[in-house]
Amino acid sequence: MKKADEIFIIDRIEGGFAVAYSQSGEKRDFSLAMLPPDISPGDALNISGPAPKFEKKKTDDRRRRLSSRTKNARKRSEGKK
Repeated sequence: MKKADEIFIIDRIEGGFAVAYSQSGEKRDFSLAMLPPDISPGDALNISGPAPKFEKKKTDDRRRRLSSRTKNARKRSEGKK
């Protein structure tokens, strides 16, 4: 049976660490030496395997949803439908 994916989202970079949170709010710090050099806040990491893995599709999907929500909120605040 495949272990469920454990996904953390990078919140910020501090010193030599990426500070990340799971959906349940668990906080973990990941050494930047273990991560791709172009990792940035908002990126998704799958930590189910032996090393954290950047999840490009999950990151892109999440950014698309957030962008859509922002556009919809902006329209509502401007009185548009």
